[in-house]
Amino acid sequence: MGKISQLKFLWVERVSTGGPYLNILSLKDYHRILIDPFWGKGKVYLIIFALIGLGFFLMPLGTSPSLISLFIALIASIFTGKFFNVKELFRSKWFLSIFFVVILHWIAVLYTEDNLGFSFKYASKTYYWLFALLIASIGLNKKQLEAIILLFLLALAINAFIGIFQFLGILPPKYNWYTGLPRGYNSLSLYLVLGIMVSSVGFYLSSNGAQKAMYLAFYLLYLVHLILLEGRTGYFVCILLFPFSIINIMGGNERAHLFLLIALIILGLFILSPVVQKRLSLTLDELAYHLNASPDKAWGREYTAYQDRFYMWKGAWDVFKSSPLIGAGTGGYSSALKRIRPDGDPIISHPHNNLFYLLANFGIVGFALFLFFFWYQLKLALPFRKDFAGSFVFYAYIVILLGGVFNTTILDSGTLMLISLATGMNGLIQNIANNSKIKSTSYES
Repeated sequence: MGKISQLKFLWVERVSTGGPYLNILSLKDYHRILIDPFWGKGKVYLIIFALIGLGFFLMPLGTSPSLISLFIALIASIFTGKFFNVKELFRSKWFLSIFFVVILHWIAVLYTEDNLGFSFKYASKTYYWLFALLIASIGLNKKQLEAIILLFLLALAINAFIGIFQFLGILPPKYNWYTGLPRGYNSLSLYLVLGIMVSSVGFYLSSNGAQKAMYLAFYLLYLVHLILLEGRTGYFVCILLFPFSIINIMGGNERAHLFLLIALIILGLFILSPVVQKRLSLTLDELAYHLNASPDKAWGREYTAYQDRFYMWKGAWDVFKSSPLIGAGTGGYSSALKRIRPDGDPIISHPHNNLFYLLANFGIVGFALFLFFFWYQLKLALPFRKDFAGSFVFYAYIVILLGGVFNTTILDSGTLMLISLATGMNGLIQNIANNSKIKSTSYES
């Protein structure tokens, strides 16, 4: 794909306007940019584009509807031959990094210790990576790519409104959570952090007040919804990343005093939230238990409801030590853990941590392959992190990696779909960049 680190590429539809701006275009302009190219290639492209856009829109609202839309788009692209349009992608390191991840799961099925039915279930989830190939090969232009990201942000904002209305008692909560339409909050909380980061970049890039107001409204909505959720992983990732979102909004870190003030306000919002206070109190109680418990019981040596993740993590480390090179095989963690722990302990499907999941199931070999995947994809994404579409890809990887400290984001359906789609967009961006004659020194990598 060329020396990506040397690329200084800026997506601007109207170069003559100058500056790294997102322009508000007329309806005719959007028709010309989003629709006309597909009519020229065939109506099937327009249908596939619409299905992909629908998939992105539905993603914050529920994993299953989004999967259905993307799967139909995938089938249409395969049977019409559009899936194989960009053949050079299939000969690149970009594709090789995906191939290693997929083949690892199926090879590890051959030696897995699993006897609880997890191995095939986990291996079969590798079909999600077909969505990466779909996005990379369908031939979207940069405005079409931005449009599907805006659909994601719009749906995330709509769902945030629903969640806020649930908190206010206007709408009934879902399972006593203020999640909006989704059934859980783990993936949603990371989507919200991603939305915060992308909105901060969109705010900086916008060339007019109306568009800046839209991105600022998105930013605040996502933040408010996040502090109404019970997802401590989302809190953790947001606290680590929100300084960078403020830097994005301010266009730099020169005004340190203003940066500090905004940081304190946001931290105050977190602490004032009754939901955050409840989860923080629970966390402190769990830590207090381990600090005061006897050494033979604390920190995961026996199962307890007081922060059971310590049990999962220590168990994963023990499983890894028994087979450090290749691990217990796909889905083998659960059975291997049951073998070395008391019979009365519950079945743990995965260790709720990306690193421990990889080490326990795939050993050093699997960890090395995933390390190569994330290293290479981040290397490709880094030069475009200040571009609107590029920021979506870059921060998607970041929230997945940081969220992986407390959840297995490379396995959970919502975040696995996000990784796949971001990886497809990453390949598409590289293809557009390599084929484009528009270069800019505005972004330093």
